[in-house]
Amino acid sequence: MNIVKVATHDGVFHADEVFALAVLKLCMEKEDTKIEIIRTRNMEIISSCDMAVDVGSEYNNVKRKYDHHQIDKPATRKNGIPYASFGLIWKHFGCQLTSNKDVWEAIEQKLVLPIDALDNGVSISVPVFKDIYEFSIAQVISSISMFYSEDQDIAFGKAVEFAMMIVVGEIRKAENKIEGEEIVTKEIKNQGEPKMLILDKYISWEVAVSKFKNVKLVIFPDKRPDRWCIQAARDDLEIFNQDRISFPKDWRGLADEELTATSGISGSVFCHTGGFFAVTKTKQSAINFAFKAISLFE
Repeated sequence: MNIVKVATHDGVFHADEVFALAVLKLCMEKEDTKIEIIRTRNMEIISSCDMAVDVGSEYNNVKRKYDHHQIDKPATRKNGIPYASFGLIWKHFGCQLTSNKDVWEAIEQKLVLPIDALDNGVSISVPVFKDIYEFSIAQVISSISMFYSEDQDIAFGKAVEFAMMIVVGEIRKAENKIEGEEIVTKEIKNQGEPKMLILDKYISWEVAVSKFKNVKLVIFPDKRPDRWCIQAARDDLEIFNQDRISFPKDWRGLADEELTATSGISGSVFCHTGGFFAVTKTKQSAINFAFKAISLFE
């Protein structure tokens, strides 16, 4: 097996270089190549390595140097967010892991940009509630560092393994979302843009449904073979409490016989207290549940 030596800095590590190395490891594995990670700030050692990531003060794809700490003219995107090492590695190697440009762009937007922005001290969001902040992926990486605080090299290896799972998972989610939008759009049109959309197998439906305002509820099979789900559609997928429809208040929080008795729908299993999600035992009971909810809501 071929071995590629990759230098990155030692000491405290961050999501930036962790995810950069995760992407490189995934790419190299596809080529039956192993990465040897050398954590150092010694310039002689860095120069002797095949690649350098987040260390060395040089960005040069030809020389396989991917640092973003240049004093003058750091690499910056058109949207103003500077590249960090994760972004540089994703820019040059991400296409090897993704099936098409849309998937590459989806990962860039969802995973790469937030990490690059944070590493460069750029704010991309503000908290809605005072002194309450989202627990970010960068904080997860920091927690791994603290868990293995006595040996940062071991911690770094564990963090990279974790990041590899995140990258692969997000790529699969992006592929499913893009495929789902195309398939579900066709299904919505085939069903005449209905108020309740019925899907005979689960596929990512949220993006497509957000574009068809007439759809109020989506019915799809649960992962369990004896359950069907009913979920409210919404216009903005990033903001909660904007459902196009809500289940009746006296159904919410109920389950099994109590929900069946209150709703009048045989086979009812559960209705979420938020009024946006419910479960029934069969496809027909899900259709009945959705039909009655729509009629009562309107």
